[in-house]
Parts: sequence; C-alpha cells; structure tokens
Amino acid sequence: MLIEKGKRVYACARKAKHIAELDKFPNTTTFRLDVTKTDQISKAVQQIKEMDEGLYGLVNNAGIVNFDPIFTHVEEAVMEVFEINVFGVQRVIDSMLSFLFESKGRIVNIGSISGVLTGPFNGLYSMSKHALEAYSDALYPNLTEAGIKISIIEPGNFKSEIEKTMFEKRKIEKKELRIFMTDKQKQMQLREFEKNLSRPNSYPEPITVAKALFDALYSDNPKLKYIVTSE
Repeated sequence: MLIEKGKRVYACARKAKHIAELDKFPNTTTFRLDVTKTDQISKAVQQIKEMDEGLYGLVNNAGIVNFDPIFTHVEEAVMEVFEINVFGVQRVIDSMLSFLFESKGRIVNIGSISGVLTGPFNGLYSMSKHALEAYSDALYPNLTEAGIKISIIEPGNFKSEIEKTMFEKRKIEKKELRIFMTDKQKQMQLREFEKNLSRPNSYPEPITVAKALFDALYSDNPKLKYIVTSE
C-alpha cells in the first residue's frame, strides 16, 4: 500500500527468500534484519545513513506466538517471546531515534488484540503484547514533546504465517522447553496444529491493518491506539 501511494520503503526481513520477494517491489530497499541481533540493526542504521535520505516512519512488526497453557513454559521459552516481541521493538526504536528526531516522524508498533484481551492458551503472547502496550503508552508523552508521534495497532485475526512459523519451530524444539506436558500430549498437540494449518485460512487479508497503519503514519492527528478487527 505504501509503495502504491508513491512512498519509498525500507523493507526488512530475516530470511533470504523473503528478502528476494521484497526486492521485486519498486521504490524499495531491503535490509536483512533480525531484531534480536544488534549487529544487523547497526548495519541497517549505517545503510540508512549512507543513503542520506533520512527516515520518516518506523513500523515494528516482528513477532512470534506460542499457544500453550502459561504454566507449561520454562524461562527460556518466556524470554524468547519477550526478546522478539518487546525487547526487539525497543532495540530498533532506540537505534532509529536520531533519524526520527530529525524528521519529526512517526513510530507505529504492531500490537494485538491479545494485548488487551487474554485467552487461556495465549497467555505468554498476551504478556508480551501487554508489555508492548505499556511501552507505547510510556513513549507517547515523551516523544510527542519531541515532535514524534507514536501509535500502536491492535489487530484481531487476519491472514499471516505466524501460526505456521510456530508449528515449524514446535516440531524441532527442545523437549525440556515445556514442562508438565508428556511427550504424548505434545505429539497430540502437534497433530492438532497440523490439522488446523491444513484447513483453508478463513481469516481476511490484512488490508484494514494496512489502512490503519497508513493513517498512523500520515494522518495529521493519528490515534495512539487503533483496534482493527477482522469482522
């Protein structure tokens, strides 16, 4: 949507295949970026400096999900979710602030309706998205004084590969990452995930999320929070 509206985009991804897909778009520069790797973030900052075009808007969309009863997660699993969903966002924002102070630009964090409502099997994911809500709320008055506007978008269910990614990781995870679950229960859960993923995805394309994102970036008076449901 940004490209169609004539905007220049710096597009980031972790995997080479996704970089290759993004490279096909016009008016787009791609960066290899994993939000847990400070060297890759620093390299992206340096590349933006070298291009000498500045940075107007930053969209933080990296995230992972984990669907399990929350008491089954060991600390390593908890930290992985927070490392990406919360600390990764903070790292990227901190690294890009000098550009945004100069441009008086925008920051858009992609949260989730799970940052407002918590279910029985997405407790860990909700914890991280609640944290992102608090982080965005705390940044808002500070950055507004500096001329930077911040928004958080809270989508409901839309088409994405987040569940597929979780399933692929689950197949190769360490056995000890989830306590109080037998191997038989873990295998049953994997089969259930696989069955769900084999069904046609009935969720809508995230076009309304993109529209909210565009409003947050370019409206004269963007909202702090955008709740975007799929209904």
